[in-house]
This record gives sequence, C-alpha cells and structure tokens, in this order.
Amino acid sequence: MHTEAELVVEPRKQRGSLEARRLRRAGFVPGNIYGHGQPPVMMFAKDDAIVSIIKHKVRVINVTLDGKVEKCMLQEVQWDTFGNYLKHFDVLRIDPNERITVEVPVELRGTAPGMMRGGVLEHGSRHLTVRCLAYMVPDVIVAKIGGLDLDQALHVKDIEVPEGMEILNNPETIVIRIGHIDAARAAAAAASSAPAEGSAAGPEVIGKKPTEEEDKAAAGDKGKGKK
Repeated sequence: MHTEAELVVEPRKQRGSLEARRLRRAGFVPGNIYGHGQPPVMMFAKDDAIVSIIKHKVRVINVTLDGKVEKCMLQEVQWDTFGNYLKHFDVLRIDPNERITVEVPVELRGTAPGMMRGGVLEHGSRHLTVRCLAYMVPDVIVAKIGGLDLDQALHVKDIEVPEGMEILNNPETIVIRIGHIDAARAAAAAASSAPAEGSAAGPEVIGKKPTEEEDKAAAGDKGKGKK
C-alpha cells in the first residue's frame, strides 16, 4: 500500500545562509522543487510538516505552490551535523503516469515454523528495487515467511507484488532464510576468530622438540667442553 501526503509551500525570493537561518528560526525549512524540464523553484515549508513526511516515509507528495498542485517525491534532505534539525530539502516533480525506479524496504509478515523449532532469521536483502508507476510506489515490500521451515529460504522470485510493478533484483537473490542457530553461532565465532590480514599463519610454537640435527650439534658442543 502506498501513501501520499499534502504539503503547502511558499515561494522563496531570497537565497543564502542568512535567509535560510531566518526561515529556520521562524519554524520553516528552505527547499527547492525541480524536474520534468521545468525551471527549479526556491520555496520553503513548515518544519513540522516536512519532518512528519520524512518520519512516516511517505513517497508521493502533493505539493501546492501558488495554488498549483504538483505530484512530487522527496529527493534529498539535509540535517545539521548532530541531526537535531532539518536544514534543507529538495522535491522532484513526477508524472503520475511515468514508471519510476525506487528502493523499497522489505517488511516480514508471519511467523516461520522453522523459528518455532529453534531456527534463526538470516537476512539476505533488507531493501528491494522496484519499478512501477509513481502513484503505485509502496511503503514496503511484504515478504511472507509463514511457510518457511529450517534450511528454507524466500527468494526474490517468491515475493508477490501488485500487477504493473516489477522487482529488478536478481530473482534468485535470497531475501530471508531460516538457518540453524548453532550454524549461525559457529559462523559468527569463525568470523571473530579469523586472523587479521597480514598476520602470521599460525601461533608461535613454544618448547618444540629439537630435531635430530639439533641434538647432534648440542652433543658436539658438550664434547668440546670436556678435557
């Protein structure tokens, strides 16, 4: 299911950091709207309105500027260094009849029988790339795992999407797998104990047994020491 949001913006007649700071102090965020062969337009929106759109991960935005409504997508946002406030945002004009390519998060649905038997979820892909009409862009791609037992996997080709939408990832790519918990622990242990690149192949041997040549040399030295 896809969602849309409404965003009313005002034209911004001045540019520069001083104007941007003035807007932010007044509770607004400066931004730009561009795309589809039209000239870019500087504008600003209420801070809480645009932050709410970002928080709810809305894909399609109906932007109202000077009484004209245009369908757009949030293209880029800029936060301050510490992520405390939004500094700037850009929206891209889209044609609702145009097919676009976007990355969408995967959401798991159901309980895998394999997990009830002590299995562990192994994520292969947390996001998938889809191509569809702009108004069809979903919030998430649903991966149904209710039929997965131990050692079974859900591949891209197993994911169901609405008609008119296609997933561009390799069909054989694993989205989720139910593995054995012991195997997962062993893999994690092996990764943590693997020697760092450039380190010695094995530990130094302490107190190794001397070779036959070393024994003869030592006996010779003792003989020379006798009178």
